[in-house]
Amino acid sequence: MGLKDDMLSKLEALVEELSSCSSVDSCIPIQNDFTQIVEEAMRIFKEGKITVDVKGLPLPMYFWATEELPEKIKDPKNIKSIRNQLILFKNSILHILNPEER
Repeated sequence: MGLKDDMLSKLEALVEELSSCSSVDSCIPIQNDFTQIVEEAMRIFKEGKITVDVKGLPLPMYFWATEELPEKIKDPKNIKSIRNQLILFKNSILHILNPEER
């Protein structure tokens, strides 16, 4: 499984968990896994081993996933909004960024 597939798998797991999440605590470990894979993807992107169609988009997506998401997920009132944002994140990866590993 490549990095893109791994990231999408973790993202889908987090969306699923947020859909049925009874407590924020159950979402934190999945969010941490997702954030780690985004950090790994950014490291590889900066090394030039991942190409994307829209060069300016990875950095804001990275900051959202590594800085905003970990803070927002702590508040149960944000769960529905985060779920929607994760779906947009996934669609951005699939249909706008179109990342390819070299």
